[in-house]
Amino acid sequence: MMKTIMIRPDGTASVKKLSDFKALNVHFNGLVERVTSPRLPQPFCMGVDEEGKCKGLPRNDFGSWLYGVDKHGEIIVGDVFLLKTEKDSEGYYLAGLTDQDIHHLAGRFQLELVPAAADA
Repeated sequence: MMKTIMIRPDGTASVKKLSDFKALNVHFNGLVERVTSPRLPQPFCMGVDEEGKCKGLPRNDFGSWLYGVDKHGEIIVGDVFLLKTEKDSEGYYLAGLTDQDIHHLAGRFQLELVPAAADA
């Protein structure tokens, strides 16, 4: 089980529990793209729908701001998952957040976390 912070295009944020990384692919009905941001401290990153723009998903203002839309004009669409990049003997991989990570990120970005509707 892994925890993430999910931010929807309407701005609502919640802690989302996922069975594993593959559950993100199921959520997006496609592939997850790992996106780093100068506004998101290492080792944190965003997981976004790789084909979200092609699917016509709505703009995610928070994700776009994290990504730096004001500097380069590229937006983020659809749901955004805050995750961590970790390294093991085989390389880098996406990992869930600890309770301490969730508390840190929610405080840093003033996220009001609401209960998640359902976990995958």
